[in-house]
Amino acid sequence: MKLITNIIFIGLFCFIGQLFFPWWIVIIVTFLIGFLRKGKSSQAFISGFIGVGLLWLSYATYLDVGNGQRLTTAIAEVMSLNPSFFLIMVTTFLGAVHGALGAWTGNLLRKLFEFI
Repeated sequence: MKLITNIIFIGLFCFIGQLFFPWWIVIIVTFLIGFLRKGKSSQAFISGFIGVGLLWLSYATYLDVGNGQRLTTAIAEVMSLNPSFFLIMVTTFLGAVHGALGAWTGNLLRKLFEFI
């Protein structure tokens, strides 16, 4: 249950943060959630990965459908990624890794302070 609430918190706060700040706000948000919410390191990593991954997947898909897949098709041709869906998957994976590492780092820092 804690994993699901962490995923929801991460998705919600990262969405709100990305409305006002650059893309890297997801690292700060996931770090703070990983630091403030006590739990296992593996849960922090997985919740950051899934939370940010789902957020970036849904937003990239929304933008792709909104412009008729013109932008992703053009970028995919430049990067030799066919079909253009692979571009969305690469974007999702990169965002998910950033979220996972942010939450994991926050959790490990909390454990370091508990140890000291």
